[in-house]
Amino acid sequence: MFGVASAQNSPGTLERLSGISNNGVNYYNIEGIKLYSYAIDLDFSKQNILANFNDLREEQLASSDETLAFKNYHVADQHKDSLGFISYFSTYFIESENNKIIAISFASVDKSEKELERELVHLIRNNAIPKSVYHKMTTDTVNFAGRQLLLDFPCQWMDVNSLQCPKCGQINWSLHPTLRSAQDVLDNFAATTEMNKFGKLVTDTSIQVIFEGKETTARKIVFDVSERVTELNLSEGTKTLTAYYVVVPSGTNYISCIMSHWNNDQLNQNGLPPLIDKIMQLKI
Repeated sequence: MFGVASAQNSPGTLERLSGISNNGVNYYNIEGIKLYSYAIDLDFSKQNILANFNDLREEQLASSDETLAFKNYHVADQHKDSLGFISYFSTYFIESENNKIIAISFASVDKSEKELERELVHLIRNNAIPKSVYHKMTTDTVNFAGRQLLLDFPCQWMDVNSLQCPKCGQINWSLHPTLRSAQDVLDNFAATTEMNKFGKLVTDTSIQVIFEGKETTARKIVFDVSERVTELNLSEGTKTLTAYYVVVPSGTNYISCIMSHWNNDQLNQNGLPPLIDKIMQLKI
């Protein structure tokens, strides 16, 4: 038995959604939640799903989301780490409008947003996500929270909304409906980085910055990585990683942003690499 209700798009959902389409798979980020979807050109059936997902057991396909108005199987799991953070995993196998299989998987930390998941499942099934949501694979111009960044140095996508520019810095951002949601993503990321012992913590301070034209306070964390250069395959002369964590309003939403660079990156006179300097300045 499947429900007949259709999801209503919440205000700003598409505004907060970013994506990258690559080799038939669509990857997304919304509110710090990661998801991906892809279509399988086989008739929707339990047998065909199991045949294409070797790590899936038949008993995992015993449940469906009955609020969805089409055939589906829903698989959910969660894990708690040593800091007490809970990682949530949720996968929907749904029947497309032409009776084929669409797989949609979600991953998040310390929050499980079922209504948002259902809304996105509907958007994906109805092919209702506009092209404007997707980043171009080329990075000469990048949509940064609604503003076009012009980049005259080489960069590459590490993930949706995660841009790395060799010797010029790295940024990672997401849009949120509330300040609390944005701050939680930054706090979780910082705690996980420290737990994974990326390097020896040198300093953890607050500094005044101007981020996207707004004066605010950034959290600045410096790690000593000099003893892990070989292990992390870092370039000679790498000693520290500096990371900045910022949350500010962005239109009707909030943006959370993590910016980082190595000590031997190309630094401007203000002490920031070119990529970070595009969006933030240190307030002297």
